[in-house]
Amino acid sequence: MERIFLGIGFLLLVVMVAIVWRRVFLSRYAIERADDRRAKAQKPKTVVRTVRPLGFLIPRPWISWVFGITVILILRWVTDFPQALCMALGITPAVILHLSLGVYRARRAQKLELQLVESLDLAISALRAGTSSMEAISASARETGNPLQMVLSEFSGRVELGDDPQSALDDLQARVPLESFRLFASALSVHWETGGSLGPTLVGVGRTIRDRVELGRRIRGQAAQVFSSVIAMFALTYFLGALVWRAHPEQMEGLITSEVGNMILSLCMILQAAGVLWIHRMSRIRF
Repeated sequence: MERIFLGIGFLLLVVMVAIVWRRVFLSRYAIERADDRRAKAQKPKTVVRTVRPLGFLIPRPWISWVFGITVILILRWVTDFPQALCMALGITPAVILHLSLGVYRARRAQKLELQLVESLDLAISALRAGTSSMEAISASARETGNPLQMVLSEFSGRVELGDDPQSALDDLQARVPLESFRLFASALSVHWETGGSLGPTLVGVGRTIRDRVELGRRIRGQAAQVFSSVIAMFALTYFLGALVWRAHPEQMEGLITSEVGNMILSLCMILQAAGVLWIHRMSRIRF
């Protein structure tokens, strides 16, 4: 009986110690939370402003993936093709869409760089007429078309309203992540730091950007010949396959329905798509 009472007493003692320790822990935790809130309230709040690039400059590979998966699901639902062949037929249009979006982004970027060259020419003329640097940039922004007009108007407006020029230049580079705009922003940043005449600096920047655009055209022109030949061979394969299907449908159906023929045909189509992507990747030269 004594052992039972001793056990119960020891258990009650442990419970009481646990309750006291819990109360002490909660009080200390509450004090620490109050100190943290007080420190956060006294600390000045910093607003982090995220700048997203222009929409057409953001690569979106998920569009091609979604389109390819949609084609695969439609083929599986509508036709009786094997699964491997449906996957190969879905990868091919996804690759074509991916390349088309890449060409679209490249053309829009080139248009933006040409607009920047024209805007620099207008700004140089305004500087030679005696206007200030920001007035020249604002005037050239009003004379250019979109999308450059929107970007330069936002930049000049922020500087005229008293914003930090270096912060506005950093946002300009983040807004348009192209080498030409990085060069333009770096030239303006050096001018604001050191002073001096901005006209000769913009003349050099405009000449450099114009040479880059011309060099890019030559590179794309030479790469387009090889790439067009690859696309022609790519399309010729499917054209010959359609002719053979029309002339000998029984043999083509036997090739598709057989396991070995289906795997060979699917593998060839996937390797063709991978080869086109590889050649396109090799032709993209950064300069």
